[in-house]
Amino acid sequence: MADNSPNAGADEEQIQRIVKEFEAKLRENLKKGIRPLNEIEDEIDVIVDSVKRTIIKEATEELGSGYVGTRKLCSCGGRAKYAYTATRQLISRHGEFRIVRAYYYCRSCRKGFCPLDAGLDIGSRECSRSVQALVARFCSHMSFELAARELEFVCGIRLSATTMQTYSKAIGTRIAEEWNANVELAMKRRLQPSGLRVERLYASMDGVMVHVGGEWRETKLGAVYQRSANGRACHTQYYASLEKSQIFGRKMRVLAHMAGSDSCHDLTVIGDGAPWIWQETGKHFSQSRQVLDFYHGVEHIAVAANARFASDKTAAKIWLYQQIERLKATGPSLVIADVEGWKPRKKDNKEIKRKLIAYLCENQARMQYPKLIAGGYYIGSGIIEAGAKTVVKARMGASGMRWEETGATAMLHVSALWKSDKDKDFFKYTA
Repeated sequence: MADNSPNAGADEEQIQRIVKEFEAKLRENLKKGIRPLNEIEDEIDVIVDSVKRTIIKEATEELGSGYVGTRKLCSCGGRAKYAYTATRQLISRHGEFRIVRAYYYCRSCRKGFCPLDAGLDIGSRECSRSVQALVARFCSHMSFELAARELEFVCGIRLSATTMQTYSKAIGTRIAEEWNANVELAMKRRLQPSGLRVERLYASMDGVMVHVGGEWRETKLGAVYQRSANGRACHTQYYASLEKSQIFGRKMRVLAHMAGSDSCHDLTVIGDGAPWIWQETGKHFSQSRQVLDFYHGVEHIAVAANARFASDKTAAKIWLYQQIERLKATGPSLVIADVEGWKPRKKDNKEIKRKLIAYLCENQARMQYPKLIAGGYYIGSGIIEAGAKTVVKARMGASGMRWEETGATAMLHVSALWKSDKDKDFFKYTA
């Protein structure tokens, strides 16, 4: 069926113009004969990039300046007056281009705006929202300097390291604002249902030291995840911040809700024994199963093994192995009894014994490993240990990095979102 719309002729003319340019670029840049594949790829890039720039230039110029008359209704309800035409430079995924926009000023609210900016949804930044989202992706796991180089190499977009930092920090700040809003909803019991159906869910928390503002600060990291049929952790979601434990606990509540805790009646919290972890677990996950990380418990016992058999490393290994097998087979009771039977003479060893017995007794209810193993539950917090390396240390602790609190907080949010097993929707946080 023929297109009889008023713009049909102009549309066809535009298409033919682009097709002719594409043909000219093909003839100019695509060579004949056998040659290295990378050369063919480079030729194609030159052709396609040129055509992309032409299309975006044509598409934006076709929209005009957004002029709609001498007056336009303002969002405040007043009548804004046309003031002048302004030129704006934009960086898109397909190159830089200029747009000419009509600018209106409202005396009622004393604010100005360009209707075309709103129509294109480009906000006030020099980069398109798609480019901003790309910046966050690169900066989530690279330094700003390296991310700038890689963005140029991979996408052909040249931005300074400072610009990369500005955009990614702004996105991280908006992610943080969303978290705070969700906490407010959770406290008022108005958080929307997750819509997920999860049979068994795990949560883990840990502290990781990061150098911020000239001192070492504890970054609190949380993870909520499931266990796949082959025993691997899956659907992992992270949250990380420099907040106090009371505030962090509320964020963990939201994180678990997002992962499906609102429909799950089998939640297990695995921790390394830090008091704040169990405090927040008691407040926000009172019906959960608390489990002391098996390997963290073994580390405590290993300290006693090395002290008890200081002169015989083989005996220390054998004794430690026995305690590990006891933990798996019968739980902590026999281990406690064995440690109590140790009669150290040195003051330091007496203190090691005292601390270990106190630790085991305090966490005895969290060390019912035989039942946990039989029920197919995780007894280790490997997922949070991995997160400490990938979410926090890899991004925040590299050599030469210097962080102030607001920047560190923003980048922790960006990194945590990137490492989570869900859609990395940075675009929704752009402006």
